[in-house]
Parts: sequence; C-alpha cells; structure tokens
Amino acid sequence: MTLTRPIRHYLILLLLPFTLLMGGCFEGLLGTSSSKTVVEPVGVYKSADRGDTWATSNLILTTSGQSRPTLNDTNVQTLVMDPTDRQTLYLGSQGQGLFYTYDSAQRWWQSGPIRSGTINDIAVPYNPNERCTVYAATVNRILKTTDCGRFWQQPYFDTRKDTSVLSLEINHQQAAVVLAGTSTGEILKSDDAGQSWETVARLGGAVNRIVGHNINPSVFYAVVAKKGIWKTIDGGATWQDVSDGLKEFSGAKDVSAIVVDPMHPDTMVAASKYGLVRTTDAGVTWAALQLLTPPGKVVISDVAMNPQNASELYYTTTTTLYRSNDAGATWETRPLPAPNTMTKLLVDPKLGSTLYLGVLRVQNTNGGSLIGF
Repeated sequence: MTLTRPIRHYLILLLLPFTLLMGGCFEGLLGTSSSKTVVEPVGVYKSADRGDTWATSNLILTTSGQSRPTLNDTNVQTLVMDPTDRQTLYLGSQGQGLFYTYDSAQRWWQSGPIRSGTINDIAVPYNPNERCTVYAATVNRILKTTDCGRFWQQPYFDTRKDTSVLSLEINHQQAAVVLAGTSTGEILKSDDAGQSWETVARLGGAVNRIVGHNINPSVFYAVVAKKGIWKTIDGGATWQDVSDGLKEFSGAKDVSAIVVDPMHPDTMVAASKYGLVRTTDAGVTWAALQLLTPPGKVVISDVAMNPQNASELYYTTTTTLYRSNDAGATWETRPLPAPNTMTKLLVDPKLGSTLYLGVLRVQNTNGGSLIGF
C-alpha cells in the first residue's frame, strides 16, 4: 500500500525527535554528552601584562624534521632563569628530561643527552663567564655540563635508592661552591665545582629548596619539609632553625616556597600551609600577610616578586594568580590559564610586567593527596 504524501510527512515529523535522540543530538540536554572536556595545555605560559592575559610558549625546535613538537603535554617540575641572562630559561620536567630556551621562551630545545627522567632542580652560576655551566638534580644524582648541555658529567651519585636530590644552589659570588639538598634531610656541599662533596648538615626532613643571599655569600636559607626554614651564616658549616616565630601561625612551618628580596636579602616571603608570612630580619621575627582567603584555606603553589620592585608581589593557587602592588596590603586576582594545576612562577628582572608560568597537572593518588612539587 502506498502512503499518501501528507501521511508520509506526518510520520517523518513524528519520528524525527527519536532519530535525533538516537544520534546523540539531545545528549547535552539530558546531561549525557559524549564530548570530551577541554583540558588546557601544561608546559609554559607567558604574560606581558602582569597576568592579565596569557599565551602558551611551548614550541620545541628539533633537528629531526618532526613537525612542530610542543611542551603542551609536558609537566613542569622546575623552571629556572639564568641569573646572568634573563632570556635563558631552563625547564626540568616530570619524566621527559630537560629543556632550555635562549630567546625568552619563544622556542625551546630539548637537551640531547637528557630526554627522559624527572629533573627536580637546576642551578646556574651567578658569573656570566660560566653561563654554559649548568647543574641538574635528578633522582639520586647531580649532573653537570660545562658546554651548554652538549655533554653531561655525573659529579654526584647517592647509592641509597630511596634518596633523591631535590634542590641545588650556587654561591652567588663563588661559583665553585655548590649546595644540594636531599629527600632524606642532608645538605651536601662542594667547594670545587662538584668534584667532591661532604655532608654539612642533617636537618631531619626533605630539603626542598635552598636559596643564597644576594649580598653575603656565606648566608643561605633552606626550606625543610614541615620543619620550616633553616639558615647558615658560615657558608653551610652550621645551620640554625629560624622558624620559631612561625609557631604562632598554624601550619606556617609547612613551607612550600620562598622568595628573597634581592635588594634587601634579609627580607623574605614564605608561602606556607597557613598562607604568606614575611620576615625583614632574616628570620628573627615573622609577620603574616593579610590575604583575601582565610588562613589555611588554599594551597599556595609558588610566590614571587618583581626583583626591581619588591612591593610587586605574586602568588599562585591551583586556580588563581594573586598580585599586589603594595607589598601585600591589598590584592588583585586573575584566573590562571590552566586551572587545577600546580605552578612555578618567574618574574622577568628587567621587564617586571613579564611573567612566566611553569605548569604541572594536578593528579591524585589512591589516597587523594596531590602529586606535584
């Protein structure tokens, strides 16, 4: 039997919603959309306007003919600027080795010999005559190059498989003096550019960061996991806990990052589980900065300041960049370009409005804790 045209038209209209539903057009309306959530790239972002806008700076150059590889899937473990050349940055990744740029992150190169493994920290001498010398901390080793990364030596190797080298710092005036911090609490020191090492301290917790004094080469600060900040005034021979004043701020001894004012190196701002705390007398006394969020309510990834203007202060959480023009009295907020991440933040020492953001995607272990810096 042949259907008349009006009946055929009626049946088409009747069946059309069901056809569309089966084809997935109504999935979004019903909350069952199969489209994937857009995940922003990791790698490196750069801002020329103090964080108002960001763009990825992830292009990798290659000699193999590979088409336009990028850092978009590279988790950044550490991001370090050459202290004598602001256009040179080194990136230590999680699992993909070491990268470097000589043009302010417009283009990156991957270090030929170090194309895998996690790089925990990188240190470059504060002497422009030695800018091709670079140290890298990876797992239980310290690596060193003196030819800008073409060849690497292994000046330190820890035989304990459960020990990692987490932090590196070079004396700001004596390039042969190098300090390293381990996951088991040791501070190692070399006086001969890494040829030999000695253990100068055991601080009882992972040494996550070591920062040298910009004026007095005998002074260093060490961030010790959940034990606050330690200080040496004799080049590392003896160390003193300068965290006593942090006890009045709940969680303040659990420090995640520090920044030292290069013009006034007795002034330091520490990011902690409490929030931000500051000392102006090298740790003798501490005061809390008033943030927009209550103490202990956000996880702070990093803290940074404009080296030319210490009143310009920044810190990052997993979603937000906070910035201050008045040393932390008031704050502005800007969204991060890649939310739900941990970040490393650098400020260009000449162009204070230029920021670099190294991004690591937050992951969860079975216990729910964050895997990151």
